[in-house]
Amino acid sequence: MNKTVDEIFELLEKEEYLLALTLCGELIDRFQARFMEELTVNTATDYVGAVILYAKICSVVKKPWMAYNHLETSRGALRFLRDFMTDSNTLAETYFSYAEAYARGSFLPEAVS
Repeated sequence: MNKTVDEIFELLEKEEYLLALTLCGELIDRFQARFMEELTVNTATDYVGAVILYAKICSVVKKPWMAYNHLETSRGALRFLRDFMTDSNTLAETYFSYAEAYARGSFLPEAVS
């Protein structure tokens, strides 16, 4: 597993949510850049997974709206996964988690699109 992801989970265990959000935001930036450089299922999965993690942390701190911009900018990676991911179960779980993140923030029209 990615060292930064391990650090984020350690911060979550310690209930240091704001530090975890900061670190996760940096991770999203790195994964987004890597996805833009190298369009693969792995880079898209990393990017979308980091955004979903960020959205879940935002929900824990009762600020789900903070994840909205990341959710919006990562939609292209999610569509990439739809087109190229071969594991339909993982894809379904990813879409469900993504829609759930939108719904948590009351962005319901986006959750169903």
